[in-house]
Amino acid sequence: MNLNRYSKLTTLLVVGCLLLATVGLAGAVTVTSEDVPDEAEVESDMSATVEIDDLYDDYDEWAIDGETELNNVTWTVTYYDGDTQIDEHQIDGQEIRQDGIDRSLDEEPRQVEVSLTGEVPEVEQYSYEPRQEFTAMNITQVRSDDGATEDIGSWSTHHYTANSSDARTAIDDASAAVEEARDSGADVDRAESDLQNAIDFYNDGNFESAISNAEQAQSEAEDAQSSAEQRDLLLYGGVGLVGLLVVAGLGFLLYRRQQGDDYDKLG
Repeated sequence: MNLNRYSKLTTLLVVGCLLLATVGLAGAVTVTSEDVPDEAEVESDMSATVEIDDLYDDYDEWAIDGETELNNVTWTVTYYDGDTQIDEHQIDGQEIRQDGIDRSLDEEPRQVEVSLTGEVPEVEQYSYEPRQEFTAMNITQVRSDDGATEDIGSWSTHHYTANSSDARTAIDDASAAVEEARDSGADVDRAESDLQNAIDFYNDGNFESAISNAEQAQSEAEDAQSSAEQRDLLLYGGVGLVGLLVVAGLGFLLYRRQQGDDYDKLG
């Protein structure tokens, strides 16, 4: 009787958890497509687009809040019902709020495309790892009646200058050389020190010194690896030579013994 009661209780708990999980998954706007650049050069023009669906799973009427760190930015919010465009709005500014998602409308939108175009901002603080990024787009769902919010999505983009890109490439190459040399058993202490200096210079925005130290680190790593390979070659060659001498010595001893045996027979 007790076992049966515990079994029923366990079943109810499992069903309850499944229901809670289902409710949690059902109430969310879905991002169906995103086209946001992974990286962009400072002061260049950049565009990004995000498409969202399942607009009424949470609220029957709500607005879109949008934020970006792009400069001189223009947003375009386009409403669709399937393949049919219902409405479109263009707004300037780094922060926007756009209404128009309402289930009671005669032509209620079923999908929304949020896009923007602007100028990539300057880098405030360089960072090699993690690499410096800015907020390309952040969009939030805001309920019309009480202002309750739900995050829809946030996208970041790595921004760089020509000089910072050259420095990052030099550091990447040096890092690969140091790792390869380390794996070969070479002493890479000096190379690692120069590599860390290169990263520190990069983080300070001193790209000329970053490149110089990275190139020095790469050169030292390659030299260390070459020396290690030569050392191994000499070691293996020495072992081989010793082996040959041992074999030759044994052969000579066998030869002398054979000669001795032949001499005894003649005597």
